Amino acid sequence: MGYEVVKKGGTVSATRLSRSGVGEPLIEPTFYYNKSMSGWSPLWSMIVDSSLWSEPDYVCKIFVTMLALKDGDHVVRLTAYQLAHRSHKTEAEVLEALKILSSPDKKRLEPQEHDGRRISKVPSGWLVLNGEKYREMIRGIRRREYQAKWQKGYRERQKNGDGVGSDAAVPTFEEVKEHGARSGVVFESCKSFYDHHENNNLWFNRFGKQINWQKKLVTWGADKRQDKFTQPPTKEDPAWQKKLD
Repeated sequence: MGYEVVKKGGTVSATRLSRSGVGEPLIEPTFYYNKSMSGWSPLWSMIVDSSLWSEPDYVCKIFVTMLALKDGDHVVRLTAYQLAHRSHKTEAEVLEALKILSSPDKKRLEPQEHDGRRISKVPSGWLVLNGEKYREMIRGIRRREYQAKWQKGYRERQKNGDGVGSDAAVPTFEEVKEHGARSGVVFESCKSFYDHHENNNLWFNRFGKQINWQKKLVTWGADKRQDKFTQPPTKEDPAWQKKLD
């Protein structure tokens, strides 16, 4: 399975070149990178077959705008007025779209996740409910691509008699977390390490050989602990309050 990636300005589109199995649906994600917030969101072709696409055009446009502008935690931190400006719609249309998107989907009879709601109101804005689900789908695609890349290099090195050792695979987050727990690396460091390597294709070096991620994880955790102790305390930090006392 492969993808052709084309970047134009702030948009990167990824299109599947071939299918990896018989009967597998051809779903073509497009990635939108939010430069100001360092976020991205996959836009899958199956969206045009969803009940969302039968909503008024302004609802669809506002939802896609929210996908493009959400932060890494899938929260859109914009007011209705700001969202209207970004989507080139009226504030009244935005308020109506937010009401529709946060309500149960009554167009379909079968059970749906979150009762068909696309967003949910949170204190800081609007949460895109299935944001993490689709991010994990993208990670699964990337992981298979990493493994295919490694297998290709592995076969080539075997053919050339380079004495390749045992097979390797991209670690899952659970494997990273478990190794971190055994090595004294806190959860937050395991998560940032995994996200950094997963999102930047860093599990293999330029020769197609898998990195020693276990060793790198321990170093990563130590560096994060050092950064924590070298940062000056904020007013919310207990150390700051103790200093004032």
